[in-house]
Amino acid sequence: MKKALSICVFVLITHAASAQLVNLGFRGRFTSAKLSAGFNGTNSRSSSLNVVDIGIFPELDYSTIVFQPGLAFIQKGGSSNSDRSSGFGSNFSDNSLTINYLELPLNVLYKIPVKPGKILLGGGPYVAYATSAHTTVTTFDQNGDMVNNKQKDAVPLGSGVNDLKHFDYGINLLATFRIKNGIEAGLGAGFGLGNLSNTATVKTHNQTLSLSLAYFFQ
Repeated sequence: MKKALSICVFVLITHAASAQLVNLGFRGRFTSAKLSAGFNGTNSRSSSLNVVDIGIFPELDYSTIVFQPGLAFIQKGGSSNSDRSSGFGSNFSDNSLTINYLELPLNVLYKIPVKPGKILLGGGPYVAYATSAHTTVTTFDQNGDMVNNKQKDAVPLGSGVNDLKHFDYGINLLATFRIKNGIEAGLGAGFGLGNLSNTATVKTHNQTLSLSLAYFFQ
């Protein structure tokens, strides 16, 4: 993580001197996160986990190209739901896995000027470090009423067989529209390339779709 942060700072200093405009923005996102998993040739995907995250994004403007690194607090993971039609008189549970990351994206965006502002299209790689993770189990009765409060249990992070890996990396895609007062709305997608599992036969990856709202100082 320290190495990735040092690289990000070095890149910012190197490019800031030649940028036509240096800007700063804050972006919040409503994210639908999923986990894709593969085991012995069988692939599956979790249900969506809806989360909110926020980040700070310095921006280096080179006329038609914008370099937009950042530092964001990101939540990823997935959920699963029991089949509530499988039996009468039984309790059912909703389960989710939430992983909290500090993420360093390095986005390169193509700027298209339009009359009210500009459109930014592009994306780039990211590296992320998981600070914590937990599962949440909520139990309901056959009528859909909650039987107990949400039970949270910590998930270990590390290199053990049953641990989740601290580091993740992948590719982000981003499309935004920014009006001249600095307010921006956008769509984004993230595709994790790092395997979250320490078990060689299991491949687990993060996937995200997001709606964002941001403000960039002008």
